[in-house]
Amino acid sequence: MDGLIHSYFIDENGKGSPTDLDQFSKDILDRGFKWVHLDYSNPISRDWILNKSGLDEVMAEALLAEATRPRCLVNKKGILLILRGISPNEDDEPQDMVSLRLWLEPDKIISVRKYKLGVMEDISKTIEMGRGPVDTCDFIYSMLDFLIEPISEAVLDIDEKLDNFENQIITTQNFDFRMALSEIRKRIIELRRYLGPQKEALFRLGMESAFWGKEADRARIREMTDRLTRYVEDLDSMGKRATIIHEELAGQLTEQINNRVYIFSIIAAIFIPLSFLTGLLGINVDGIPGSKNDQAFWIVCFLLIVICLGQIIFLKVKKWF
Repeated sequence: MDGLIHSYFIDENGKGSPTDLDQFSKDILDRGFKWVHLDYSNPISRDWILNKSGLDEVMAEALLAEATRPRCLVNKKGILLILRGISPNEDDEPQDMVSLRLWLEPDKIISVRKYKLGVMEDISKTIEMGRGPVDTCDFIYSMLDFLIEPISEAVLDIDEKLDNFENQIITTQNFDFRMALSEIRKRIIELRRYLGPQKEALFRLGMESAFWGKEADRARIREMTDRLTRYVEDLDSMGKRATIIHEELAGQLTEQINNRVYIFSIIAAIFIPLSFLTGLLGINVDGIPGSKNDQAFWIVCFLLIVICLGQIIFLKVKKWF
């Protein structure tokens, strides 16, 4: 296997013709554009990117780097765009974002990934149906649309869960969701970690007027940037909400524990004097009062009851419980 996932010559109507790496490297198109999508972990793909793709060494190495964060780099030939998308794998969490790297020229797009990302499969299906992007600008817009939609769903899911946590605290005082809340806070942090730089990358991409032929194209990219900015701001707000919920939860748990400790303290305050008296009267020495009286036991019990009631009345008057 050469690591080739998709490769097309795409005409101005959005219809694609499959091709291979050799044809992709050699052919120059009069109309439309060409797109190749590779698995960069494959040795053949890596060799093609480094030696046959026409990229300079810096940009080629950036496409193949193991650890990347979203960014946008520009040189005279084109634009390097590195993004993150939510993994389509059901076993992965939404915060496990997959890296997608693209080299953009007016008539050529090279995209690479290591792990499967559904956005490129969606674009490939539209191309095969003859309804694909008509130029590179349209390709980027379509890709961003497919890329941002799962992010929107993940943000909405987090928002709904936070609403549920808030309702549980207010209505049921159920504290069993502490671990789930910690997982939500982790998801927010991980998503924010990548979406913040991704927003800046898209903002710079939209500012590259030399690449976008029409103002309408720049406006479409700005629209996507605004959408992503809104989700980043939502995540910031949700992070604060999660912190407030956590603090409220911790406060209610602390109050609950304090109330229980207070009850035990009241009980101890009542029974300590009684324990002292019974302990004093229970010492095994001569001279204990009432030791010769048959009614002494009942007299002592009556006195203990009177003392206990007196303590309860005293505590009630002092409003200690």
